[in-house]
Amino acid sequence: SPSSHTGVGILKSVNGGQSWALLGQSSFNRSTVRRLRVDPNDANVVVAASAWGGFGREGYGSDAALASQFGVKRSTDGGANWVRTLAGQASALEVDPANFARQYAAIFNQNPLVIDPGNVSNGIYRSTNGGVTWSRIEGPWGSPLGRIELAGAPSDPNVLYAGISSTDNPGLLGLYGT
Repeated sequence: SPSSHTGVGILKSVNGGQSWALLGQSSFNRSTVRRLRVDPNDANVVVAASAWGGFGREGYGSDAALASQFGVKRSTDGGANWVRTLAGQASALEVDPANFARQYAAIFNQNPLVIDPGNVSNGIYRSTNGGVTWSRIEGPWGSPLGRIELAGAPSDPNVLYAGISSTDNPGLLGLYGT
């Protein structure tokens, strides 16, 4: 299902899980954090993919404030503050393990109740600067695109896989690799 439960933020531990702090309440309240990636060379740089949760406490809503919660967000202070760098509902986020600057995100705007004027079209996006800016990748998959999942090959950071569903015909549109 493309839906998940809503949350209130991100939990962070700096002592191996003995205690936790809640971060990002204003940036992630009422959304689902689908992926969280930390720069291995600088733990203060964090990138998160979030989308509409739909279920749970305060899950439903269609206001612009709710919609502005979604997308890819970036923090440079260990998760205390976040800036949205890619609008829309993000279903996946993959980072090259050898080069944090090289990232891929998937946007799927499946909920017509959540209108965000900053939304970009469904698709796969690439960043070459650590999630600061993004550009859309055109591929052989056509349209209309539904939910997209991404996975990097552990054996080769140059290989990326995408599983894409169709919005017209329920089910898998295709599996793609590059």
